[in-house]
Amino acid sequence: MGAKHFGARVKRLEDPALLAGRGRFVDDVKLPGVLHACFVRSPHAHARLHGIDSKPALAMPGVHAVLAADDLPGPMCSEPMPMLLPNPAIAAARTQTVLARDEVYYVGQPVAVVIADTRYIAEDAAAVVLVDYDVLDAVGDCRDAIKDGAPRAHSDLASNVVSRFPLAYGDVDAAFAEAAHVFEEVIWQHRGGGMAIETRAVLASHDPVSDVLTVWSGTQTPHIGRRMLADLTGRELESIRMIAPDVGGGFGPKAIFYPEEAVTPAAALTLGRPVKWIEDRREHFLCATQERDQYWDMAIAVDTGGRILGVRGRMLHDSGAFVPWGVIMPYIAAATVPGPYVIPAYRLETIVVLTNKVPTTPVRGAGRPQAVFAMERLVDRVARELQLDRAEVRCRNFIKPEQMPYAVGLLFRDGKPLVYDSGDYPKGQETALTLAGYETFRERQRAALDEGRLIGIGLANYVEGTGLGPFEGVTVRVLPSGKVAVATGATNQGQGTRTTLSQIVAEQVGCRLDDIVMTIGDTAAIAQGVGAFASRQAVNAGCSALYAGQAVRKRIIALAARALGVDESAIDLEDGQAVATTGNKPTIPFGELARLAQGIPGVSLPAGQAAGLEQTAYYAPSQAAYCSGTHVAEIEVDHMTGGVKILKYTVAHDSGRVINPLIIDGQVQGGVAHGIGNALLEWMQYDANAQPLTTTFADYMLPMATDVPTCAIAHIETVNPLNPLGVKGAGEGGTIPAPAAIISAIEDALSPFSVHFAETPLTPERIVAALRAAGAYEKLFAA
Repeated sequence: MGAKHFGARVKRLEDPALLAGRGRFVDDVKLPGVLHACFVRSPHAHARLHGIDSKPALAMPGVHAVLAADDLPGPMCSEPMPMLLPNPAIAAARTQTVLARDEVYYVGQPVAVVIADTRYIAEDAAAVVLVDYDVLDAVGDCRDAIKDGAPRAHSDLASNVVSRFPLAYGDVDAAFAEAAHVFEEVIWQHRGGGMAIETRAVLASHDPVSDVLTVWSGTQTPHIGRRMLADLTGRELESIRMIAPDVGGGFGPKAIFYPEEAVTPAAALTLGRPVKWIEDRREHFLCATQERDQYWDMAIAVDTGGRILGVRGRMLHDSGAFVPWGVIMPYIAAATVPGPYVIPAYRLETIVVLTNKVPTTPVRGAGRPQAVFAMERLVDRVARELQLDRAEVRCRNFIKPEQMPYAVGLLFRDGKPLVYDSGDYPKGQETALTLAGYETFRERQRAALDEGRLIGIGLANYVEGTGLGPFEGVTVRVLPSGKVAVATGATNQGQGTRTTLSQIVAEQVGCRLDDIVMTIGDTAAIAQGVGAFASRQAVNAGCSALYAGQAVRKRIIALAARALGVDESAIDLEDGQAVATTGNKPTIPFGELARLAQGIPGVSLPAGQAAGLEQTAYYAPSQAAYCSGTHVAEIEVDHMTGGVKILKYTVAHDSGRVINPLIIDGQVQGGVAHGIGNALLEWMQYDANAQPLTTTFADYMLPMATDVPTCAIAHIETVNPLNPLGVKGAGEGGTIPAPAAIISAIEDALSPFSVHFAETPLTPERIVAALRAAGAYEKLFAA
């Protein structure tokens, strides 16, 4: 038997090339004769579009074309972009045209595109394209958008409400009527972005001989992108190849198919030259999809011991100007609220509203951080009001392991009943608290207070539906060189996909990790694929790799047994060769077996022998796989500046069986960094007219290395019984409960002044204002 790779802390196979500068991102792809695109974008949040005068731009040397909507080929000329996730609850299924026609709906919406010899020329030419706008009233706040007489985000719509739907189970009214205590919270959570280190990027080239349109895109979902592009161009799917090379971070916004991903290939088709578009950072702030704002009005009903009887409320969700992914994000948020707790009755009304901002779609966590923040703030409120320990209140309400599988009572976003497959939530919290030194924290807090320092501790729990369908595919093929080729529709934006799939295949096939040649994110390599989102690849691609690897292993063993003249039970596979365990233990390398599997021209294959050593497998999950975890944050607040320093951050994370602890640690650590940004720093701000105010990193704050501590991480492995690997997702768990844990810790640190918070981001200005309003400075200076 070969080396055991599954569960090992294997260093990432992707890193040597990236660290040596040999990564190949879209902008590294150099094609002869390439032209460059720059988009003319609306400076208005809402306006009628009366005309475009491109003559001044076309007169500039080096400009090849200025294309508006009417100049585009195929259906994209006039038809809106397809909606990937339609839902009957959507009253106005609005998606945008790739270039604006008649009306613009947000600042940065593309109106035209300039194609030139260089990006510099294209930028200068775009600046002189004359667009005739008639500015309309805009709506910039979803709370204003639902008021009577509010401006319409789309002038032809009668209402800004695009969807309204309830999620409910149990007798909520009875629960609240019988409760000993009812507590209410009004919660706000900011609008922010993914802010990947690499911005969006597209390069397109059409080969007139083969009539193949090849598109390199910094996307999380190349197979979906190819399908969208085929719909918009009217081309056959097989005439389009989309490649996602190295991608510098995805985080959700790069799962979306954008107008630029259609217009850039359209320009290449129109001009007969390769065309490249690389998004600049200001464009990313203006035009890449974001997540939130959300406003929650929530109430919790509990008995005298703090046991939850019911939760109810209303959530108002800002969808921006369009609904490119339907209402999936607010739906996920609404379905995530119950979390790891037994809640006998639940009702949430969700209202999805159009505004004149860039559309909102999933960013890391996809609605779950908001839901967890709302629920954990309610639980903290119960603890405070009943003078109970926050961890104890959670323990009293946990779903117990013996209750698994646990039916929550809702439908999840995949249309299946929301049933937790496995998990040990009490153990997760206990492990995190022990690792964080929770029992001794009050001693540390008193000692710090004696020194004039304010420190606090907070915790938060979550459950996340991961591993969503519909499927993912993996092909495993033994090559005549002895290498093992692996192709998958899964993609890689830093998750370590290449490494984890290699571990699974190598263990099944019996080869060295170095012998695996993997193709990721290329639609020419495998017929079907979905891509990266919803923490889905370990479950879907991992199980496909397992099935394909097992099938190829069987073929190798059968062929090796025939070639060596032994029984199949006497064959072992190790380091890329088949070894007979009997007699003088002859061996045969994989390369020779691959050549044997090709047969001899004109000669029939032996009975029972299949052609080649190859298998493609598509794994389709029966439902989501529910991971979970507990985060504990220990922080210090500077009461004079409102600055927050995270002293220690602890995570107990359950992603089922762990394929590679090193990679999961990295995913959790990176997710926590994202969560810290959400909690304390990141805020995409707009004025009342929906004009963006924070369009540089001088205004939009991101966490630095000094803001993010090295997390203490423990793995709680409860096996998922629904897939053959026993795994669950791990890509977003670091982010989801982080804001709730951090805000809880800040509130704890400032408990001497009885200040409370129900918002993110919690900036230094807000902390100082709350302390001032509570009279904290008078108390401090008097002391």
